[in-house]
Amino acid sequence: MNAEQNSGRPTVLLPDRDTTNFLFYRQVNQDSINDFTITLENWSLNNRGADEAAAKPLRIQLNTGGGNIVDGLALVETIKRLRGIGHKVTVAAYGRAGSCAAFILQAADVRVIGSESWLLIHEASSACNGPLSAMKREVKRTQELQEQTIELLCRRSRLTRKQILRKISNGADWWIRAQTALKEHELVDLIELEMEPRQ
Repeated sequence: MNAEQNSGRPTVLLPDRDTTNFLFYRQVNQDSINDFTITLENWSLNNRGADEAAAKPLRIQLNTGGGNIVDGLALVETIKRLRGIGHKVTVAAYGRAGSCAAFILQAADVRVIGSESWLLIHEASSACNGPLSAMKREVKRTQELQEQTIELLCRRSRLTRKQILRKISNGADWWIRAQTALKEHELVDLIELEMEPRQ
């Protein structure tokens, strides 16, 4: 697979005729999302066309264990903005879309997962220290962020808040295989690269 790498910036797969492909195989944090957003916005400036109908589609391929919730939300907002401009956005999970990457996937027009890939959902976490009053504020904020991300996961799927909370209770990691993500929960729209067994 041909690719271009630009000094630590996200990898851009060489475009085919119709779609530009971007790889995000990094931890979700302020630096990685800053770099990726700059890449996407610069690409968009050159590929919007005269109107929404002429905007070029793009595909983001994810393989990440996740990271910071707020930085993940920033990427969600960027994807929503690109869609608003007219770009059709496909997000594909290869390997894993862990933690905040599971809800980033939900921001796309088309949500794709590789046939051997997994989604991971778990409780929100936070590094909480300092005086008791500060820790209480951080706990409240973390609870609000968890509710927000659960809502993002439920919005286009069959999952309910109650189901998710039951699965992630007591700090449990909930790993979801591609086939289950599609057929049972509708967290994705299609499975890619599924091969028929040999006869």
